[in-house]
Amino acid sequence: PPGDLPTALPAALRQDLRSLCWGVDPSPVVVKGPSKRISVEDSFKGCFTMEGLDLVVRRLVPDLLERTYEDHYTHQRWPSCLAVTWRLYGTCTMNNPKGRRHSVRTSRSVPMPNLRLDFSA
Repeated sequence: PPGDLPTALPAALRQDLRSLCWGVDPSPVVVKGPSKRISVEDSFKGCFTMEGLDLVVRRLVPDLLERTYEDHYTHQRWPSCLAVTWRLYGTCTMNNPKGRRHSVRTSRSVPMPNLRLDFSA
């Protein structure tokens, strides 16, 4: 029962959980190196046609390219995979036959082409 939880845990663990619930975490921050993912996002609101999708993607790509080159010059690496993830809001599924409130998240990825373009000129 929920009322037994405080006595079921050791006092030190109860205090740690209480602190964490209040946003207090005394553990040290561990630096694990640069992020392995660069992403760019958009809500695609009002995008219902392929032409609209083309406009949104053309707006997102320059920012993604800039951050890819910045990452290359900083960490001497190139991306090996391009992943695209999207959500379809209101999609009908077996678990959600009326298509309300939930979204279906879908992702596809492909290997990056072996292109090394130089835009420094």
